[in-house]
Order: sequence, then structure tokens, then C-alpha cells
Amino acid sequence: MTRLLALLPLLACSRTTAPGFDGGGGSTGLPPTITISGTVAVYDSTQPAQGEITVAANRLDDDSLVASTFTNAGAFSLTIPTSTPDFNDIYLVATAASYVPSYYNFQQELFGSAYASIDLFTPTAFDGLFTATATTKTANASVIEAYAESYDGLPIAGAQFQVGTGTVIYDASTGHPDTHVTSTSGDGRGYILNAVAGSIEMSSVDPPSSSREIRVYPTAVSEIELHTPPGAD
Repeated sequence: MTRLLALLPLLACSRTTAPGFDGGGGSTGLPPTITISGTVAVYDSTQPAQGEITVAANRLDDDSLVASTFTNAGAFSLTIPTSTPDFNDIYLVATAASYVPSYYNFQQELFGSAYASIDLFTPTAFDGLFTATATTKTANASVIEAYAESYDGLPIAGAQFQVGTGTVIYDASTGHPDTHVTSTSGDGRGYILNAVAGSIEMSSVDPPSSSREIRVYPTAVSEIELHTPPGAD
């Protein structure tokens, strides 16, 4: 069955509060802190990004800073007190000299410690997405790098992304974007080029999933891994 993953302009900011959380950082039975660890790698490479990288966690509601760290080796770890208001509803920002900023969006509010694998694009690789697909790059162009994945994190082939603005492109079986491909290949990856900056509500239409607000910034990459519910894929 073909799966449609929808990216629609945000009309409301309501989000489902994860079990165990009250949406304001207060809860019972929580550890004093949670840890967000992960890696920052060069797009389409297993090599870590070079130079000093800043990884920050910001609140989704107001973009305020929750925590930040630096890394020179690509691996990072952030410790966030659970007493912090809205600590469980955040996104990550990775920035480094010679790379395009990358915004990593979690599929849902955090239940506890989490892992994130962030891609950083060089300006050449960023522009290359437009060149390789013969897509005219608009001023302050944004890119959404989206993954269709099963509940347990396996890539889904045959998924399609639907979006009100921008140009949707999918990777071919070679792992590179190809305008002749009409749905995700084995890596489950697609892109929305020239996405309009702002807040985007993203959800899976078939199979269904809860919608998720993500951040899109000009001249930057936004990443999201959209997981289907158990048994839906």
C-alpha cells in the first residue's frame, strides 16, 4: 500500500502530551534529568562533521534555549533537568562553521533519554540537491530531510510525502535524489526543497500517526524521522 506522509502549514499548536508528562515539566516518578545523546555527521557520509559543533536543545513552544553543548568529534550528549518547564517538547539545532544549520525534530514528546542522528550539509551539498534535481533554488531556500520509518526505526520503501509548498524529491535505490522516483526507496528518505520557513505540521496519512510540529528556517535543513504506529507498516 502506498503511504502518504503529509506536511501541512501549521494551523494550531495543540500537541498530544506524552504519557507520564503533564506538558509543563512536572510529573511523578521521573529521574532528575534525561540525557539526549547522538552524533553529528556529514550528509551522506559516516564521517563526523569537522571543527567545533554546537548542539542546542530549544523548546518547541517558544524557541527558548534549554541546554547546549560543544563537540569536536561528532558525538554529543545533553543533560536536561526534568524540572525544566516543557523539557520533553524540544528540538535540536546543530551549527558549525562551513556547514548549513540543521534542525532536528523528534517524532514525539520525549518519554525519557533519547538518541538523535543529525546530518550537517556543506553549502556545496545543500546547493547540490537543487542542481542534481534541476530545481530552481529560491532566495533563503529551506530543505526538509524526511525519513519514513516503521515503529521500530526501519526505513519504509514506497512512502510518499505530500506538502502544500515546495518540491518533493525522493532518493533512488542509489541513495541519491532522483526526480524520476515517485516514492521512497530502501532508505525511506525524501526531501522537500524550497520549503516555506515557519512551523509545519507533519503527520502520516496512510498509515496514520499523530501529527507533529516541526521548525523550518530559511537557508537551513530541518530533519524529521516519521514513525508509523505499531503494526501499521
